[in-house]
Amino acid sequence: MNRLSETQRVQLVCLVLVLVTLAIYGRVAGHDFVDYDDNLYVYANRVIANGLTWSGIQWAFTQVHGEGTYWHPVTWLSHMLDVEIFGMNPAGHHLVNVLLHLGNSLLLFLGLRRLTGATLRSAVVAAVFAWHPFQVDTVAWIAERKNLLSTGFGLLTLGAYVRYAARPGAARYALVAAIFAVGLMTKPVLVTLPCALWLLDFWPLRRLQRGAGKAGSPSAPDPAPRFPTVTFGRLVVEKLPLLALSAASSAMTVLGHSKLDALLTGDVLPLSVRLQTALVSYASYLRKIVWPADFAVIYPHPGVWPVATVAVSALVVAVVSAAVIARARRAPWGVVGWCWFLGMLVPTIGVVQAGIQAMADRFVYFPLAGVALALVWLGAELAAWRASWRKPLLAGGVLALTACVAVAALNVSHWDNSLALFAHATRVTKDNHIAHINLGSALMRENRVDDAIANYQEAIRIRPTYYDGWNSLGNAYARQGRFAEALKSFSESLRFNPGFADAYNGAGYALASLNRPAEAAEQYAAALRLKQDFPEAHFNFAALLETQGKLAEAEQHYGDAIRHKPELAEARTALGLLWARQGKSAEAAAQFNEVVRLRPDDPDAHLRLGMALAGQQKTEPAMAEFRETLRLRPETPAALVALATVLATHPNIRFRNGREAVELARKANQLSGEQNPVHLDALAAALAENGDFAGAANVQSQALRLAAAGAPKEVVAEMQKRLALFQSGKPFRQQAGLPPR
Repeated sequence: MNRLSETQRVQLVCLVLVLVTLAIYGRVAGHDFVDYDDNLYVYANRVIANGLTWSGIQWAFTQVHGEGTYWHPVTWLSHMLDVEIFGMNPAGHHLVNVLLHLGNSLLLFLGLRRLTGATLRSAVVAAVFAWHPFQVDTVAWIAERKNLLSTGFGLLTLGAYVRYAARPGAARYALVAAIFAVGLMTKPVLVTLPCALWLLDFWPLRRLQRGAGKAGSPSAPDPAPRFPTVTFGRLVVEKLPLLALSAASSAMTVLGHSKLDALLTGDVLPLSVRLQTALVSYASYLRKIVWPADFAVIYPHPGVWPVATVAVSALVVAVVSAAVIARARRAPWGVVGWCWFLGMLVPTIGVVQAGIQAMADRFVYFPLAGVALALVWLGAELAAWRASWRKPLLAGGVLALTACVAVAALNVSHWDNSLALFAHATRVTKDNHIAHINLGSALMRENRVDDAIANYQEAIRIRPTYYDGWNSLGNAYARQGRFAEALKSFSESLRFNPGFADAYNGAGYALASLNRPAEAAEQYAAALRLKQDFPEAHFNFAALLETQGKLAEAEQHYGDAIRHKPELAEARTALGLLWARQGKSAEAAAQFNEVVRLRPDDPDAHLRLGMALAGQQKTEPAMAEFRETLRLRPETPAALVALATVLATHPNIRFRNGREAVELARKANQLSGEQNPVHLDALAAALAENGDFAGAANVQSQALRLAAAGAPKEVVAEMQKRLALFQSGKPFRQQAGLPPR
């Protein structure tokens, strides 16, 4: 590499970074969305699902707490753009994450090289940043787009600041502030970045006038570029506008979290415990950086930390801090790297606790660069100090990077889907009730209900007061029809959280299934008092009211369910069926049409739409829906009979086809064992249309014998009229559309 020109060395480093990073993360193109925030950010977010729209842009900037999260409008725009380009194909969303991570790695390398003039060291720092297993959490998780974007804008802010430091001016400063403001709108974690700029002022920019010439290491092989020096007061004042932006972002974030009840107060988690969490997290992160193992998507807060754990963590932080401070003059990179790590983690270290996690791998994404810088520069200084250490240090560095690549690639595989992700989390962590709950939910989606119940029970064993665990267990029991056990589980959930609307809804469903409608109605009403925009509770309450004959109230609740969750296909289907029974074919067709849009591969949705269209005498589109039903599921008797009836009895000759009608009706009768009078009636009409009146009369007589056992008198009378037609050698013609069934 020494024989290459400087330009060629830079190009080679960039190429290696690109190729290895793509090798690690390329497989995410085959990964699915995960059911852990990806729903909030992309596939179940109604605004994002519409792509990049003007109303979506307004929503992104005006909703303080977004959709179950804090204010980060630029991140929302990024997800909207992805949907606009890729739709709901997760491959595109994943690959954008990979490209952003790759861009951040290249920015870090090029920026650090410009600051220090040290190409090889900067390359190794960028490689650690790009390939360390800590980064998998951020890159492989679509919902962590905000982390990638904020880091990218953070690095661009640093680049603009270096440009400003080289030649200060209002326009250049304005660019720094503008980029920083956009970065805060991707994720407010950048609020401490203005303080990080003071670190750069100390080293490698060395902008402070007093003692500036003494900073830096005399053994550094590549002299850092010099920048104009200024007074300490100037360094403070020029950061104030940026700190004001940080303060505004912090206020918005606290407001958003408080509206979501996501901030844990001192009553729940005392300040002393949160300070202990910060110390333990710093030490744990440092250990995982040096020894990358046992990474998981969630590390639940234990509530109380063992005294020994806190003491050891405090000692580690104190010793490292003392060491870098003691050598701050001769090794300024040490204090800069360590303080970068400490400072950039402040917003997420747990002093202000948002959420249930004790720590999270994704929080280390940008702060990792500080530790990487300190370790790489330390290695280079040691190699320069003792020539005999160069080869061992070089070999150790190569081995460490190789290990990072291998472990990162392995960890990427754990993000394949929700099942793999949470199964891995339960293996590498202890007493992780959150992982067990989410694994149970993933198993439920795979219809592995017994396995899901086992995980829910394990979550409750770990945390007996975990109301969401009891609620999930109740839902699983309900899926198996074990409604009495489900009701007990929902009651336990409400015992630990009397304000949990989901458990009231579940209890209502269990009671309705146990034929206790009055009590079920009380539970649904309670759920809706707590959470008026609860579509599932509206839907369940509507279904109960419909069984009680309270159709107007049922219709109202079905409408509310759809209003609050337009993609709730079950509510649209139920309302459409209710309207169809009331003869409101047009209204029913509108609902069924939406269901078809939501579920284009659902044969029943196409069948219901076809029936509603036929009721409106829209024969051609109705036939198209029946045919689509049969394409998706060829053995659908109702669709076979409906299409056969149109082909055999429609008054317009262009819609009739006797041979096809006979074929379809025969298939329907075979599927029903020739014991369904409606199917036989259709076959008789088809035979008559095909000219076989004797056969039609014979089949119609068979249909009448079966219908006489239980069909309404008016239906039997209509069948007798058709029998008379066939016996006289005449086909049957419906006045319009389908005959009554």
